[in-house]
Amino acid sequence: MQYTIASDEERILKSIRLGGSPGAQSSSSGLHGLNKTGNNIEFREYQTYTSGEDCRHVDWKVYARTGRRFIKRFNEERNACGILSVDVSPSMRKIFPGTHTGSKAELAARFAFYCAHLYYLNKEKTGLFFFDTHIRKMLPPGAGAAAYNTLYQALGESLSDETDTPHHTVNAWRSCFNHIRIHTAQRSSLFILSDFYAEIDDIISACVPLVKSKIIVHLIHICDSNELNADFLRNKNYLFIDCEDSRKRIAIEGFTAEGYTNLLVRHANELKKACHAANMSYTQAITGKTVFSQFLHFVRTSLTSKSM
Repeated sequence: MQYTIASDEERILKSIRLGGSPGAQSSSSGLHGLNKTGNNIEFREYQTYTSGEDCRHVDWKVYARTGRRFIKRFNEERNACGILSVDVSPSMRKIFPGTHTGSKAELAARFAFYCAHLYYLNKEKTGLFFFDTHIRKMLPPGAGAAAYNTLYQALGESLSDETDTPHHTVNAWRSCFNHIRIHTAQRSSLFILSDFYAEIDDIISACVPLVKSKIIVHLIHICDSNELNADFLRNKNYLFIDCEDSRKRIAIEGFTAEGYTNLLVRHANELKKACHAANMSYTQAITGKTVFSQFLHFVRTSLTSKSM
């Protein structure tokens, strides 16, 4: 899929300038601190080198002694950027029966595209992660037309991946977000786009270390409008398919449309409350609604913009 942007959308995004209060650690502090040059960085830790990383960050002295490659990580408060983390688990691709509004994966990819394009227009760096039970793909933060074209292409290609993976577990969440934390500079903004089909405690416990590492975390809860307004027959038993593992069938006696919708709404409300308590922003994006208008609402309510 090739993403394009309408001229009026481009005009609006050009009016938004990124940047907030450097050093502020709250969901209302803006996308990230202003980028500045300087040598005021503090060593944080060593991490094992993985293929594709910039070799300039390898500690060659350690390599000479041990024969192993390690990356030096710093608290790079002045080199913040935007990081998109997109859930590509099977539930994001499932389309609820009777829906004509597209999948949650399509909504997440389009929402992420607008976010990336906003960073591009501000000449800021953006990185990208795809995850399910583990990190599926990683694009290091980059700026400029070539880097963003690669990112846009990756977002489009993510919609054609039909890998069927097991459901999220607490260990999977923690593993994925620990990997993201290691590769994300302080003061960066992390945008997590997912349907968050997991226990709330698991989600929050996986995200708290990100906040403690001074990363500004934004949860964008991708929802299917047909799930929030389920219209299957009341007072009838149904056999449900596990969205994360299509081999599983779940029989729930007496589970009605109203009960199904109430369950999802309650989950969303509790997740929102938990996010705010953990100093993270929460936004809901719903299929069937204009994606751009939902993105602008997110910018206005969860991010600081000097021009809006």
